Amino acid sequence: MLLFVDQVSLHAGEVAELLSKLIERNIPITIIGSEREADWSTYCRELEEAFKPDFYTINNLSSREAEELVDLLDRHDCLGLLKEKSKSERIAAFMDEDRSDRQLLVALHELTQGKPFEEISLDEYQRILPDAARSLYLDISTMHQYGVSARAGAISRISGISFSDFEQDFFEPLADKVKVIEDKWTGDNAYRARHPKVAELVFGVACREDSEKAKQLSRIIAGLDSGFSSDQRILEGVCKGRKLAEDFNSIYDARQIYNAAIQSSPESAFLFQQAAICEYTHKQGSLHKAQELAETARRVDPHNHIYIHTLAEVSRRRARAAPTQVEADRMRNQSRAYLNEVWLKNPVKDLTFCNLLVDEAIDMLLSLSDEPKDYEVIDFDAKVDRAIERLQRAQREHPNESEFLSVEARLWQKLGDSDKAMKSLERSIAAQPRNSGAFIRLARIQRGRLGTDVSIKTLKIASEKFPDDKGVHLQIALQLAADTNSEQQEIGHHLRRAFAPGDHNFDARFYFAEFLFWTGRISESLDMFSRIDRRAPSAFRNSAPSSEDPITSKLPAYDGTVETKKDRFLFIRFAGYPTPIFAHISSVFDMNFEDIETGQAVRFRLRFNRKGPVAVQVTARRG
Repeated sequence: MLLFVDQVSLHAGEVAELLSKLIERNIPITIIGSEREADWSTYCRELEEAFKPDFYTINNLSSREAEELVDLLDRHDCLGLLKEKSKSERIAAFMDEDRSDRQLLVALHELTQGKPFEEISLDEYQRILPDAARSLYLDISTMHQYGVSARAGAISRISGISFSDFEQDFFEPLADKVKVIEDKWTGDNAYRARHPKVAELVFGVACREDSEKAKQLSRIIAGLDSGFSSDQRILEGVCKGRKLAEDFNSIYDARQIYNAAIQSSPESAFLFQQAAICEYTHKQGSLHKAQELAETARRVDPHNHIYIHTLAEVSRRRARAAPTQVEADRMRNQSRAYLNEVWLKNPVKDLTFCNLLVDEAIDMLLSLSDEPKDYEVIDFDAKVDRAIERLQRAQREHPNESEFLSVEARLWQKLGDSDKAMKSLERSIAAQPRNSGAFIRLARIQRGRLGTDVSIKTLKIASEKFPDDKGVHLQIALQLAADTNSEQQEIGHHLRRAFAPGDHNFDARFYFAEFLFWTGRISESLDMFSRIDRRAPSAFRNSAPSSEDPITSKLPAYDGTVETKKDRFLFIRFAGYPTPIFAHISSVFDMNFEDIETGQAVRFRLRFNRKGPVAVQVTARRG
């Protein structure tokens, strides 16, 4: 018997239940399923633990096509970062299995550095006519970036355009941008962008601000009818808590999306649960609100252990944020009570148990006095032993779950044992982790103990496994910048990949703006700082830092003249920069501030705040 399941994460529970029943009755079956790696990792872990699957990756670019593409890029001098590599290395770069499924446009985006790909996507998007066709393309891309297809019926309800009008008036301008597929559940036509990466870029360039993203997603949700199972799939695909927490700088805009979703489907426990996850994941989220949402999810579906576990995780996080030890203990006891209600044995439950023990061990470490009493040391040692024992048991029971090794590394790092932290992280990496956290933590330890070359090698391995991980690219760029032998082009490549249109990775943008200044692209640097100043949170980098970063350390000393002097600051003009720059009185060295005059020659170094360059270490220029 064969069963085909598209988007397994939406049916993981049903698949597990079916397999259990068929195994009990000794009925053979082969299930062929498809899912994005990120959604499989997040939502199908229990299914994977109970029924070990075989994994197959679908790729798009053949070896012959890669060779022809490399020849074409070489002919037109568009190889970018591949220029210094041999032909075989160039082809191998496109054929790398971890490089975005070998899809042509995405591979080009990653491996060459011609016109920024988001600019191409924006130009393409803006050229679509009529306006209704452009809006349809954005709607399709909005859904596809979350892994769901736009069914014809959903498009009609969202846009008000009938299917016949769509095919007659709008299909032609979108023919090379939209793929038509058959909805496996209904047999209807459904639509996707050329690639999920393209869909993400289109959404990012069309909706750059959080408010625009929220408005677009709310409009999509408002047009759905949750009475249709296909629309419910779109609704649940869009409203993934961790994804929305990552995509939105403001929790209020993310909440707007969940308000619209819950209004559309008020009996969906899944939506309440994902809203809770968004709250406890987002830096501005409310743990109390997460508790309320998780409790509502359980009331809607009281016997589903997934929602009980969410309550346990919320309680654990509330314990970490508790103002007193009494409250922390109460929250941890509550978390354990929830976990004890989950009768199924699964790695998610065990992971929360292990995190609870590690949290307690770290709390005890922080509370120890400089000269602890014997019983305090004994209690602390017992707590650490219990945490380690539980972690080791969990690793034996779930050998393919690298998260337990990362939790162990967190414990050893807090205990100040870098050797044990390194060993734990190395084992975590060997176990093929589902995210880059273990690589980044290991690289930080390696840099201090083994040097930059070793840490960069670890980060580059991470970038091969997780090519779209922005945090990995930022760490590579900063460590390359700290290495005097690194090429500017490679640093810029990784900095540019550390953020995406519309996201809120402002630190990455800030370093990229510094990089543009360092490489002489002053107008581009000014433009980037201006965008950061408009969009970043009000508290973001209002002052220049007190020390150099890897990029500003490469800037030379500059010569200029004082253009304006006020009571506690100066403005200095220097060649190559269009406007005078600020210098605070505290940045003036070897001069009496009161004696400084307009027109005086000075020498200074540069650091940056959210608006651009700031003069520091200002001294009188002599000679």
